[in-house]
Amino acid sequence: METNVPKAAVSRLLVRLQPLYPDLPCSIKYLLARPKLIYTNMEGGLYVHFNNWIPALKNILLYNYHQLCGEVSYCLLVNIDGLPLFKHSPDYKLYPILVSVYKLSMRPICVGVYSSEKSQHRQLPSNDLYLKHFLHDVNSLKSAPLKNGNLTFKINESEVYICDAPCRSALKCIKSHSGYNSCERCTVHGSYESVAGHVSFNNANSASSRTNENFNLQIHQSHHKGASVLVQHGVKMVSHFILDYMHMCCLGVTKRLLTWWKGVNPHHEAKLSRISIQSLNQKILDIRDYIPVEFNRKMRPMSELSYWKAAEFRLFMLYAGMVILKDRRIISKARYTHFLKFCVAMRFLINSSTPDDKTEAGSILLVEFCEEAAVLYGSSFISYNVHSVTHLPQDYQLFGSLDQVSCFPFESYLGILKNCLHSGYKPLQQVSGYIHHQNENNVATAQFKDESFIKGHVSGVAKSGVGQNLRQFQDLPVNHYKKANLFNNSVLSVKSVADCTIRFENSISKVVDICSCNNEKFLVIQKYRKVKNLFKRPIHSKSVGVFKVSKLSSNLDVISLNDRIVKCFLLPLEEGFVAVEMIHST
Repeated sequence: METNVPKAAVSRLLVRLQPLYPDLPCSIKYLLARPKLIYTNMEGGLYVHFNNWIPALKNILLYNYHQLCGEVSYCLLVNIDGLPLFKHSPDYKLYPILVSVYKLSMRPICVGVYSSEKSQHRQLPSNDLYLKHFLHDVNSLKSAPLKNGNLTFKINESEVYICDAPCRSALKCIKSHSGYNSCERCTVHGSYESVAGHVSFNNANSASSRTNENFNLQIHQSHHKGASVLVQHGVKMVSHFILDYMHMCCLGVTKRLLTWWKGVNPHHEAKLSRISIQSLNQKILDIRDYIPVEFNRKMRPMSELSYWKAAEFRLFMLYAGMVILKDRRIISKARYTHFLKFCVAMRFLINSSTPDDKTEAGSILLVEFCEEAAVLYGSSFISYNVHSVTHLPQDYQLFGSLDQVSCFPFESYLGILKNCLHSGYKPLQQVSGYIHHQNENNVATAQFKDESFIKGHVSGVAKSGVGQNLRQFQDLPVNHYKKANLFNNSVLSVKSVADCTIRFENSISKVVDICSCNNEKFLVIQKYRKVKNLFKRPIHSKSVGVFKVSKLSSNLDVISLNDRIVKCFLLPLEEGFVAVEMIHST
């Protein structure tokens, strides 16, 4: 299913293999025997619960902590999101309950799925019904922790929910993101913008912060629509509902900026000219060959902006936008500096090693970004998402890098679920069969890999005097945790201009060869002689891992893979390049 091999092809293969292996079934129907699952009618739809999600969770915890003993605490991350199954039919929509473990690299586990079967029932059912089985299982994990020999896994008292704004409002029973009192972190009261047709949030400086205790007591009645079952369950209804940066910043603020520049309001001065749009499109095309392999999507032209995915907006927000918009033919200096405040602040909050003083600076930059946005783009620009970014530092203080508590891994799993459908006949039954088998065979993604080098070659550069026992390799998959302290399975390649730039200590270098000698692994590099700031306002770019480099040295240096190495995203400029440290890991 993961490789989209047709079932008919698998059946034909089984028929050919049966003479050699008589015990094999002759059809995929018998190979993947459909499990006996119970489907419950629930408010105009069906719900199915998977009892094997707890054993799958135990296997993943054992995989990561089998070398420890005693008590190990873990925190569950819960994601709930709507999944439209068919592009031109609104009749079916799935609402899976997905869980993951905080700070573990793993594929999400599906707990249960609700399927709406009528267009008038495309919303989540009531919380007490929808979450009944899941909350029962979580309570059982709290009362009877998972054990394996001398190892005990203790779940945290309150799980963390990572959802988009509509699902958060449904789970918390609060006003939706279009309401006047919809902000989840402060008591700001919005005002209706008749021209824009939505509520904007200005003058939030005088608003007080919401707390878990005030939420449980419903002190601010205008914020609530009812009582959530999660309050009785002990969930921290304010601090443990993450403001997901994928929806809020990538699909929210970044998309809003690009949409306004493209011309959501033809008469607004923020609209770019036709020549500026052409320059922006050309810049996007120019960097396509420089995008590293870690990015599964490349940005498309502005004419296809409505089809951009969250990964493309993240690429623009964290890496490419700072370089592309440097060209004054595209946007003015004031708007570029304003955009940089948002980019710099997000790089602070997504980088897991940001010091406390930089976190505070990021918080200040986000407040300035919102205040200046009202001046540059008008008060109608301050939507729910734009205002809410000022509260993101609160999540960083509790959970660290926002990339550790984002929806990106869950969205990838939803895409897999959608691809396993073969027809419109009983879609819930098709998806549930796949999920059941996945839970049975769910294995955590390996964080530590023994393999270091691939694709050996003898045509590379080797520094003289290194030794006679020299093996050279073209490509090196470097694991962030074990081999070279790089981010999540980054790949260095001497054959690709997009994957051969690193930051080592205070220098930016190009990897020209990857070698091993006497069981020691090292890189042969050339350093850039000139390393400058790309910008100095609102902060020096070097402090956020953005370097303007030029004049590659002809001297070769050798560095060990035991040293701290960070892979960089290399982008072309008219004079030289810009190296941007890669900070995201999902």
